[in-house]
Amino acid sequence: MRDVEAEDTEDKYSAIKLNGNPITELRYADYTALLSKTTEGLNELMQNVKKFSQNKNLLLNAKKTKVMDSDKSPASSILIDNEALENVTHFNYLGANIQADGKITPDIRKRLAIATSKLKSMMNIWKSQSTPLKI
Repeated sequence: MRDVEAEDTEDKYSAIKLNGNPITELRYADYTALLSKTTEGLNELMQNVKKFSQNKNLLLNAKKTKVMDSDKSPASSILIDNEALENVTHFNYLGANIQADGKITPDIRKRLAIATSKLKSMMNIWKSQSTPLKI
């Protein structure tokens, strides 16, 4: 059961709500994205994740952890064990390229290039007269 402190943090800092419920994290397997509308909120979320991880004998890797601001304010300074996390303008989450400016054009171009490459690699099979039509 979630504790009251975590729920208060979510309500206070969540940038996104779905059906009235605050969304502060996206998780899939070992990938996690924390979402907050303030630097203070993101710091608090990071500390909660760090505390939870330590209770499960897991460590956060500061070198693999990144911070992305989606507004025009100065880059956030988020720390894990007094080590500043790298600020980025984009990151890859489950195959999708997430941009700080919210644009999806680079991701669409990447996906089109992959699809075009796969299509071209199969052209000789589709055009072949010797490929049997019956299986």
